[in-house]
Amino acid sequence: MLRNHKVSLSFVALYTVITAALMSPVATTGLRNSTVWPEGDASLPIWAYGYVSHLSQWFSGGAPFYTDSIYHPHGLNLLANTTSFGLAVMLIPVTWLIGPIGSFNLTMLLCPVLSATAMMWSLKRVIPSPYARGVAGLVWGFSPFIMEAFYWGWPNFLFLVAPPLIFWALVELFHNDIPSRRLGMFAGVMLAVQITIGGEVAAMSTVGVIVVAILVGLPYVAIRRRLPNDVSWSRLTTTLMWSIIGFVPLGVPVALFAALGPAHLDKWVWSEGFMKAGFNWSPLVNTPIVRGSLGYWWYPVMPNHFFMGWPLLIVGGLAILLLRHSVARTVAVVGLVGLWFMRGGAAYFNPLRILWALPVVRNIVPGRFIMLTWFAIAVLTAFAVANVTAFLKKRNWNPRVRVSLIVVSLCAVFYQPAHAVIFAGPWHTQSPRHDPALTVYGKSLTSTKVVMVYPVWKSAASMIQQVTEPLHIKLIGGWGPQPGYSTQEIDGAIYLLKANNGLLPIPTNTQLVDVNRFVNLRHVDSILIPRHYSFEKERGYIQPYQISAVLTYLYGPPKELLNAWLWEKPSNGAWHRYANFTTITEKQWQRCAWGVGNVNPRGVPLCIIKAQERRALPR
Repeated sequence: MLRNHKVSLSFVALYTVITAALMSPVATTGLRNSTVWPEGDASLPIWAYGYVSHLSQWFSGGAPFYTDSIYHPHGLNLLANTTSFGLAVMLIPVTWLIGPIGSFNLTMLLCPVLSATAMMWSLKRVIPSPYARGVAGLVWGFSPFIMEAFYWGWPNFLFLVAPPLIFWALVELFHNDIPSRRLGMFAGVMLAVQITIGGEVAAMSTVGVIVVAILVGLPYVAIRRRLPNDVSWSRLTTTLMWSIIGFVPLGVPVALFAALGPAHLDKWVWSEGFMKAGFNWSPLVNTPIVRGSLGYWWYPVMPNHFFMGWPLLIVGGLAILLLRHSVARTVAVVGLVGLWFMRGGAAYFNPLRILWALPVVRNIVPGRFIMLTWFAIAVLTAFAVANVTAFLKKRNWNPRVRVSLIVVSLCAVFYQPAHAVIFAGPWHTQSPRHDPALTVYGKSLTSTKVVMVYPVWKSAASMIQQVTEPLHIKLIGGWGPQPGYSTQEIDGAIYLLKANNGLLPIPTNTQLVDVNRFVNLRHVDSILIPRHYSFEKERGYIQPYQISAVLTYLYGPPKELLNAWLWEKPSNGAWHRYANFTTITEKQWQRCAWGVGNVNPRGVPLCIIKAQERRALPR
């Protein structure tokens, strides 16, 4: 027993070393002020950690767990849109001590270790070998699914402790060592806690259990006329009842508020068409990583968590055929269900047509059901390692030969996880951008104001800065699952979004009207845009000449505030469009808005100002 514990602790140490290696760049740049993830997606959980740590803010804005500090005026549902509310609550003391960025980094360090350890621990009943269980933890804790979450800073998909623990509870259900009340309460509470951290993971886990019960449990009972292992119906119903009791107090309110509360899931930008689209079978055999992050360039790429690789498909198929254990066969069904459901609306028999009527399940991106497949791969790998080890040991093979055969087999299993760890690992740090002008402007305010910053919609840097400084501002944008646009503001929002990403033709008068309407509908008090904004390693952001040109032509020359331009709402209480582009040519627009040719080094589009002066527009 002592030896088993030493082996298990050794694996936990290995999990920690791997994760610490991925996090190692932060050691030199600081845990509290830098991350190893792109600022974009990581900004929402960082913001959540900072905002949630201010307890008094939870019930501000007219509704509990709702705020319009970002995505103003539609606001944000803390239990649905932030993706990490539960973790933010758990880490409130840590956030008070080291700040939201430090809490986020700590989360990303601990989650893979905890997920892998949970998988290793959950198999103790069915797999005696600590080595096999440790390998299962490696597969689960560092699968491409988790590495994608690690890379982009998605704690809701990185914290995968609940699925293995629910699996453990189901296994224990068919033994009589643990009382039904304790077992059911444990499973219910774990599922409820998971909902506060990541509703999609909780929903996928529930769907997996239900589907297995239908595909495996019902046929078994129909044929055998009894439950497995002679488990009584009384134990089954008692456990289910206590799991509901454990789940309801926390899980039901969170699920209802996430589904029906303000700024709820139905208002996400993602369309139902995208959510149901699913993925082709081709990612199962394509190149695992399109482009890594180890070259002299750095472009964030999405690790293809749908990729399995031919070696793994072959090994997995052999495991399903050769393993005789009932748990292994049941888990194999889970893996097939994951492959089936990832097809989304294109899946045979289209199961998601039924599931999409449910409030939380309907918001799952179908491809993420591949989580069930990676769960099955982890468990099947543990069974295979244990069985192969026992087989070779019985035949008294040379220990070196035995180890070599197991290593070769594991290379096939870890082929894709290794790719994900190495090539998707963010081997650099990034300090969230700080805008001194935003700090100065926020501190100068005597009342709260709504501010539109650059980039206009994806305000990742401003979100992080908002919760790390005492700024009296509300942001109209934010990075992450955003609430949708109204029909009146959609055209203006789309134009502003496109203007961040590339040169557009000279705006039409209709587009100017749309932008002006958008600014007014969002109740913007001030517009703050840096004069120069260029980061080669960011995702296509450009110098903000084009936005500055549009706003200068709309609202006149801006005020200067440190390194930024500032436009403020007129005293009459509304933004007014003062001009159209009839006095400027396409060539002039390109020179001014895109920075081609002679551009004023201060960043002001001079030809736009001169065009306004020619029209002698009143201010």
